[in-house]
Amino acid sequence: LDELVTRLPEDAAYQRQILLADAEKWFQKTQLMAPQDAIGSLNLAIVYLLQNRRAEAQSLSQRALGIAQANRQNKTLADVQILQGILAAQSGNTDLAQGQCQKAMANSPELARVNLAVLNQSKPNLSEQKAAVKGVELIEGVFLDDFLSNPQIKVTAELKTGTFCGKTILPQSTIFMHY
Repeated sequence: LDELVTRLPEDAAYQRQILLADAEKWFQKTQLMAPQDAIGSLNLAIVYLLQNRRAEAQSLSQRALGIAQANRQNKTLADVQILQGILAAQSGNTDLAQGQCQKAMANSPELARVNLAVLNQSKPNLSEQKAAVKGVELIEGVFLDDFLSNPQIKVTAELKTGTFCGKTILPQSTIFMHY
């Protein structure tokens, strides 16, 4: 029974809560280890947004914005601006949301363009994102649904250095792991 995996909606919601709680712990540690790097604050703000903790997400996004500007972390700055645009849109302030996405165009045009299209209620051109399926979420080129449906690695090899390598081919993705 340990190998039995159910796919009921409540199981997915429960698994999501666990993953977000784990992510929160790791990003809190990241902030402690690298307090002058905006990425830790940005990622924790995203986790808070996904947990519907909008006030905390807004506060951390402001912190991340200041750090990114001070350190000239342009890509991270654009990501923070997009996050702030999403927060504004969820609060009903579409003008502010559009302004934030416009600011992000300089450093992250593709992501900003897609978010602006969503704000303008037009259909984003996902083909430019290289997504095979409309609305698919990718992490490092891996389709999230593929990985969550079958995360077991099929082929493994142990190298002399003690590093393990693995490969699995999923319906729309190929994953290589090294650990």
